Amino acid sequence: MRGKLSDSDNRVYESIPSEGWDRQGAWSSEAALATAMLGRVCGLPMKDMTQLMDEQPSSRRLDTLIRGLANGDIYHRLWTESAKARLRASMTLHSLAAQEPLRQPLPSYDWRRFESFMVAELSGGSREMFMALFLDTQYRLLSAEVLFMGSVDCAPVYTRVVASRALAHQSSSVVVAHNHPSGTLTPSHSDVAVTQKLSKALMLLDIRLLDHLIVADGRCLSLRNLGFV
Repeated sequence: MRGKLSDSDNRVYESIPSEGWDRQGAWSSEAALATAMLGRVCGLPMKDMTQLMDEQPSSRRLDTLIRGLANGDIYHRLWTESAKARLRASMTLHSLAAQEPLRQPLPSYDWRRFESFMVAELSGGSREMFMALFLDTQYRLLSAEVLFMGSVDCAPVYTRVVASRALAHQSSSVVVAHNHPSGTLTPSHSDVAVTQKLSKALMLLDIRLLDHLIVADGRCLSLRNLGFV
């Protein structure tokens, strides 16, 4: 991703409006906007942030860059521990704010309600992450937790951990999700097997597995819709 700024754009962050941008003005490029906002959030000098962005592969997605910088999966000599901490704090705040609408009651389960949240939480990762949403009897979110981290193409899933966390939250139902760093939404045989194993194990505890969502390249797929839940 390239976001080179012109000399006229190379101004102090305090002069950058955070609430909106005039696309007819100097800040018309989305890449330049991303560069400016990342620099402001992370506290890096404009010239350092610009150089960091310029040296990224042109094919790299913004969500991949942000998550990679936050997780330490992407290294750059100008990227500091302080910048990483600031970015992670910003992402955590965004996640907490995005959870608020999910705490409202629903008459029935609707996977679309959780789609944008899961895409934001899991897109851009270079490794598989397995996440669980613990819900009450009215499908209100009680807690959202990343339970397992894996490699580029798999993540270990332990049924007893999912079950114990569901019991700890006194949840009546669970939605699980994981990302596919490869970019494909097609569920693997392992995805289906894990879904069925989790469903049977949770059922013994009178807890329903409502869905297993797969996230890839900003898209989301429901295994419930495919008949696997």
